[in-house]
Amino acid sequence: MSEQVKPEKATIDRVTRELLEHASLEEVSTIWHRFSQQQPQCGYGLLGLCCRNCLVGPCRVDPFGVGPSAGSCGVDADIIVSRNLARHVAAGLSSYTNLTCELLEYLKAVAEGRCRALSIVNKDRLLELASVLGVQAEGKSDEELAREVLTKLCYELGKPTDEPSEVALRGAPRYLIETWSKIGTLPRSPMREITDALHKTHVGVSLDPDDLLLTCLRLGAAAVWISAYLAYAIQDVLAGTPSPRKGPIGPRTISEDYVNIVARIAKRPVLRKLIEIAKSKEMEQEAMNVNAIGVNVLSPANYMMTELALSTGMVELFVVDYQCTLYGAALLHEKYHTKTVTTSKVAKVRGAVHVEVTPENLEEKLREIAKMAIENFKNRKDEKMFTPRTPPETAMVGWSAEALRSQLKGGLTPLVDALREGKVKGIAIVFGCTNPKIVHHKGHVEVTKGLIKNDILVMGTGCWNIAAGLAGLLKPEARSLAGPGLSKFCEEHGIPPCLSFGGCADNARIIRLVAELAERAGTTLQKFPVVASTPEVMAEEIVAQIFGLLASGIPVHVGVHLPVLGSRYVTEWLTRRLESLTGARLFMEPDPERAVRELVTIVSERRRLAGWG
Repeated sequence: MSEQVKPEKATIDRVTRELLEHASLEEVSTIWHRFSQQQPQCGYGLLGLCCRNCLVGPCRVDPFGVGPSAGSCGVDADIIVSRNLARHVAAGLSSYTNLTCELLEYLKAVAEGRCRALSIVNKDRLLELASVLGVQAEGKSDEELAREVLTKLCYELGKPTDEPSEVALRGAPRYLIETWSKIGTLPRSPMREITDALHKTHVGVSLDPDDLLLTCLRLGAAAVWISAYLAYAIQDVLAGTPSPRKGPIGPRTISEDYVNIVARIAKRPVLRKLIEIAKSKEMEQEAMNVNAIGVNVLSPANYMMTELALSTGMVELFVVDYQCTLYGAALLHEKYHTKTVTTSKVAKVRGAVHVEVTPENLEEKLREIAKMAIENFKNRKDEKMFTPRTPPETAMVGWSAEALRSQLKGGLTPLVDALREGKVKGIAIVFGCTNPKIVHHKGHVEVTKGLIKNDILVMGTGCWNIAAGLAGLLKPEARSLAGPGLSKFCEEHGIPPCLSFGGCADNARIIRLVAELAERAGTTLQKFPVVASTPEVMAEEIVAQIFGLLASGIPVHVGVHLPVLGSRYVTEWLTRRLESLTGARLFMEPDPERAVRELVTIVSERRRLAGWG
C-alpha cells in the first residue's frame, strides 16, 4: 500500500483513528488510502464540465475561456452542468423508488399469505396510506385493505401519464402544491419522473438549463414526498413505528465473545427479522457450541468506517442489501475470515456469497445466514483480532414523529411554543454521508455542535448518526453542549438536543414532522425557522434529498461542492434565483464554522418572517 494516511488528519474521532492506524499497520486498503491515490482529481469532473452523454464525447468545456467553449454538439457549460446534475438527482430518486418497490413485494406477500415471517403490525400506518391513496378502509380486514392499498400504490409509483401524484397531492401541504404548480415542478409518479429526466438528458433533447434545473426540483420533490415517504410507511406497517432506545454505539460494540454480523440492510423488516433469529434460543445454543456467548447483529460503522470495522478481525459476516456497500470491504475476505453476504438481486458483489432473500424464503434464508456466521466463528485468527482502547459511547436512537409526540409533555405543543417564544430558535435537519474530501466526522460534528450551541434542535439521519453518536451528541446529557434555551427544553422533556431518526429515507419523516410543526405554528415551511445541512455528502440519493428539501422551501447547506461550479449560471440559479421560486436556496461551504454562522443567520431571518422576532 503505497499511500500513507495520517489518522490524526483523516478523522476527528478517537476510535476511528485507532482503527485507521491498525488498518495501516495491517496494510488494509481503506477508502482514505484509495482516495489519496486518486489525487489530483479531474478538474473538469469536479466542476461538472465533462459530458459523456453520447459516443462523440467525452467533451469538456474550458472554465477559463481559453479552450473550447462548447462540446462537439454545441452544448455550453450551462447545459452540460445542469444536465449532469439532473442525472445525479434522477439516480438518487431511483434508489428510493427501488427500495419502495422491494418493500411492496413484502407487503404484497404478507397480504396474500405468502410471507409467514412478517405480519401487519401497524394498522394506523396502513390506514394513513389508505387515506393518502384515497382508498376506503371501512369494513375491511387488514389483509383486504393492504391488497387495495397495494393496487393503488403500484399505479401511483409507475403511472405513465402526466397526472400529478396522488401521494404528493394528499401528503404535501397545500401551499407547496400551489408553488409546485406555479413553477412547473408538481411531481408525477416517480418512475415517470425518472424516465422523463433520463430522456431529457439524452443527447439532443432538453437544451435549456432552466428546464433541467426545474426537473431537478421535481425529481427531488418526488424523492422526499413520494418514494422515501412510501418506503418508511410500508416499513412501519411491517416492522412498527420506530421508538428511541438507548445503548452503546460504534465499533466497540463488536465483541470478542460473540458471533458478530455487521448488517447494512435498508429494509427494516428484514433487519428486524434477522435480529430476532440471531437472538433466538436455537442460535444462542449453536453459538455456545462454538464457544461464543451468542450472536450479535449490529451496525457499528458508517460508510467510510466499514473497512475499519471489518479489520478488527472479529466480524464473521458483513451482510448487505444495497445500503452504500464499499467494494473494498468485500475484498477483505482475502485477509480476514470475514465473509461478505449479499441478499438482494439488485446489488450483487463480486467475491461475495449471494443468499437471495425474498418474502417467501425470508425466515429460511436469514436462518441460513445466522448459521453461516456461527460456522465462520471458528475461523477467526487470534493474531488478527483487534479491540480499540477507546470506550464505547452511549446513544439514544430511533426517533419518529410519533415517538417525539409521546416523549414531549403535551405532544408537539411544547415544541411549537418553545419555537415561538425563542427558547428553541429553530430546527436543523443534518444528514448524509461521509466523504474523504472532508476530515471524517468533522463536518457532521462541528456543524451539529454549532447549531445546538445556538439553541437549534437537530434532527438527523444517515451516516450522521454514527458521527453524532460517537461524539456523545445523541444522549440526553449532551444538553450541556446546547444553548441555555435548548438545554432547558431538553432537560424538561428528557430528550437529547440531537434526535437520531434512522436511515436516509427517514428524512421524509422529518420533513413531514417539520411541516406539521409549521402548520401548528400558523406558518409555512418557507417561513418556518428550519434549515438543512449535509456536511459530508457523497451519494446521489442525498443529492436527490437536497433537491427535495429545496423544493419544499427549506434552505440547504452542502459541505462538499456539488459539481456545478463550472457554470456561473447554474451556481447563481441555485444560490440566488431559486429562493424567489421556492423560498429556499443552496449554499456550499466546506468550513463548518462558517456554515454554522450562515445557518444561524438564516434561522434568525426566518424567525422574523414568521413574526417571532
